[in-house]
Amino acid sequence: MSLFAKILLYNLSLVPLYILFMIQKIDGTNITIDKIIEEYKNIEYYKEIALNNIIFLSLLFFVIFSYLTYKKFIKELNTQSKLPQEFTNIKNIDFNHLTFIATYIIPLLAFKLDTVKDIIFLLVLLILIGAIYIKTNLYYLSPVFALFSFKIYSANDSSKNECILMTQRDKLKSNDTLKFMKIGEIYFIKKENKNE
Repeated sequence: MSLFAKILLYNLSLVPLYILFMIQKIDGTNITIDKIIEEYKNIEYYKEIALNNIIFLSLLFFVIFSYLTYKKFIKELNTQSKLPQEFTNIKNIDFNHLTFIATYIIPLLAFKLDTVKDIIFLLVLLILIGAIYIKTNLYYLSPVFALFSFKIYSANDSSKNECILMTQRDKLKSNDTLKFMKIGEIYFIKKENKNE
């Protein structure tokens, strides 16, 4: 699959960071239910709210965009899986999800995003981290995958090459024959249907 798909999956991995920054940056001082009802015709009131919450709204856009990316990804996984392939030496390596959170999400929360310089610095840093993760095929470490019950396995494909398997299945066994969608070097295994 394309570089664009990898970029979308990397962006998806940043959703927890976006949400935490949204909580940090929302300016709710002028927002109450009574005020919203009272000012429902006053466009200037809503412009002021939008301007005071520009970072929040930008991050909200990325969260919604990431949600749509995830829905499309799951739809493609379930409809465009390739012919089954046998995988051997399958081992669970779920602990790798924590690597991304501990290494990138938590330290990045130290940014305050109070100035344009802070925002530019964070954007450049996220682009550099993304380039490394995409180049090294680590975009599968997304904590969002962990939240949606994806498990990570190492395995050998039919050519005996080491590979990474991602799946929402409860368990994989060695010598399983599985349907998959491949993005870069990562095999995303189709979830079992009840009739499979």
